[in-house]
Amino acid sequence: MLTRIGNYWVFVACLLSTSCLSCYWYYSSTRSHSVSSITNVLPDVASSCCSFPQAPSIFSPDAKFLSYLPHSGLHNQRIALENALILGKLTNRTVLVPPLRLGSNPIRYVSSDKLQIILALAEKTGLRHCPKLRSSFIPPECLDQDSFTHVSPAWLFNLSSWDVIYLDKLSPSAMNLDTTDILDFHDTHPYQYRFLDTNRDLATLKHKYDEVVYIPDLANSSHKLLQLGSLFGSSRLRLRLKENKRIRTKVRRSMAFASPELLAVASDIHKSMGGYYFGAHIRVGDGEFQEKRDQTIQQVHQKLTNELLERNTTWQHSSRCHGPALYISTDVPNAATDPLFATLRQSFPCTYFLSDFAAHHLAGMRNTYDGLAMWPFLVPLVDAMVVGRAEVVVGTENSTFSQFIEDVLWRVHRGLGIAERG
Repeated sequence: MLTRIGNYWVFVACLLSTSCLSCYWYYSSTRSHSVSSITNVLPDVASSCCSFPQAPSIFSPDAKFLSYLPHSGLHNQRIALENALILGKLTNRTVLVPPLRLGSNPIRYVSSDKLQIILALAEKTGLRHCPKLRSSFIPPECLDQDSFTHVSPAWLFNLSSWDVIYLDKLSPSAMNLDTTDILDFHDTHPYQYRFLDTNRDLATLKHKYDEVVYIPDLANSSHKLLQLGSLFGSSRLRLRLKENKRIRTKVRRSMAFASPELLAVASDIHKSMGGYYFGAHIRVGDGEFQEKRDQTIQQVHQKLTNELLERNTTWQHSSRCHGPALYISTDVPNAATDPLFATLRQSFPCTYFLSDFAAHHLAGMRNTYDGLAMWPFLVPLVDAMVVGRAEVVVGTENSTFSQFIEDVLWRVHRGLGIAERG
């Protein structure tokens, strides 16, 4: 009797398993509006990334350096790096480049003396055990450690044309220098110093910066280290000389994401959508952007509609699209089902988000720095790169991320000169 009952439940379990597999196959085969899966076409890569280049231990006696303090989100850090590279070139100094902090827990700006301490405390030395914890109890040192990670700019950008040393810590070391060897630009608010390449510029009489520093004076300084604070701000460097503007353009062009792993994913999504689509970067998830979310959607919709009406082009699209597909990059969670985008979906029946594409090799990639899975931190970067490959790009007003996509990623992808700001 027991054997008969046991055989019955085994039969039921097999029947349910078969049904579930059939349902899963049907769901998988009809998902994503016939956009092809990218799982089987991406190259295999190592499961780890982002290791820091080894910094030299011996320096030339004549070498001079420039350091700065990073803060805020990724694109504010990128702008600070951009300004540092330009200043390094114009003052003939090696730039000490700190890691990039990715994640939802940015370090906010405070005065440089406090910021240096905060950056030093933000390291994860001795915390590699945190991602491995599986218990409900999280020790104090591991709290919020999964909300951010650090990567070297050497992994994300191609800075081979610039004289840099990559640091493995956010706070630059004083390199065992005497205080007399260091020229420290201590700042107490983010817009304290502005750097000019000429003192014959009447337009600089009115600006939001407290003090003006002439770059030629920095170039003539005998100090071994120029220790700067915040360098964020597209208008922080005011360059009037033609050669200096050329250097700035070259630096900004090198800010396009160059990671082979990210390029592979963005390229395949681009091909999966036929290579022809509109792109929109919609930031509505925080601060003033959240307050203006409805207005932003209206503006983006209007701009996309205008672009569609102005173009008399034969698009490569499926019969159900009635026009180009639309790829949306956004900071809205579960955006594919959010009613916020209903108007855009109505005008563009073939609207896609990153979640519409199959899993890929980045899903299993971990950072050698802290052992964290990298994909949650890379989503906005891949999103931006896919939008940057669109035929038409529309961004969010006042978003530095949108400006970066429009001014750099989109134009570099097409071999065009980048758009200059500041």
